[in-house]
Parts: sequence; structure tokens; C-alpha cells
Amino acid sequence: MLWLLTIVGWWWSSRAAPRKPRERREAKEPPVHKQQSQLLKKAQKAAVAGDGAGVRAAILDWGRLQWPHDAPRSIGNFAQRVEAPLSDELWKLSSASYGPERHEFDGAALARALKSVTVVAAHVPTGTEEALPPLMPG
Repeated sequence: MLWLLTIVGWWWSSRAAPRKPRERREAKEPPVHKQQSQLLKKAQKAAVAGDGAGVRAAILDWGRLQWPHDAPRSIGNFAQRVEAPLSDELWKLSSASYGPERHEFDGAALARALKSVTVVAAHVPTGTEEALPPLMPG
């Protein structure tokens, strides 16, 4: 009987307490590589559609994710950081957009080049001076 009274008491106390609404979970931002993949797909679609502004926006957003502390500010700056054939196609897009002769860029070729982005390895200047003095000077 005491056990039954305990269960009824527990049920009554839990029922009488005001329930807190569930806190919504904030949507987590997807990982950087997934964001970059989405941006590349967006750039490919824009290239196929012939939308140069869409390609530029997606590429520069991709660059902000790739180089958060030194993001490229233009397509030309971005083209210097990637290898051919993408760099060549980006230069063509830039000259088509801002060159003296306005002409259409090859969106299909740019879309193919966007399928494989290869980042140029950062150039480390080689100096003749050593960073640290030798441990045991001669």
C-alpha cells in the first residue's frame, strides 16, 4: 500500500509542476567543406547559366571560407591562388566582365574547371639568414 501511495504522490507532483517549454536547438552551421561544396555547385550552375555575377559571388564566398584571414577581394586575386585550368577560366571571366571589349565567357568551360579546384601552395620566401642562431657557435 505504501508503494502504491508513493507512485501516486510522484505522479501527482510531476503533474502539478509547470512544464517548461522545450528550448529550440539552434541549427548548427554545416562544416566548412560542405559549405565550400555547396558554393562550388552554386558557381557551376551560375557558370552554365552564363551568370558572371553569380559565379563571382560564389567563388569569393568560397575564398572567404578557404582563407578566412586573407580572403581574396576579386576574381583576379582568387585566380592567383588556384592552379590552371580554373585560374585561366577565371581570368577570361574577369576580362569578359571588366575588359575594354565586352564579350561572353565560356560558361561550360568554367563549369568544368570548377569541378576540380587546386589551391596553389603558399610561397615561403627562402632567406639566407637563419631564423635562430646556432646552438653551439664555432
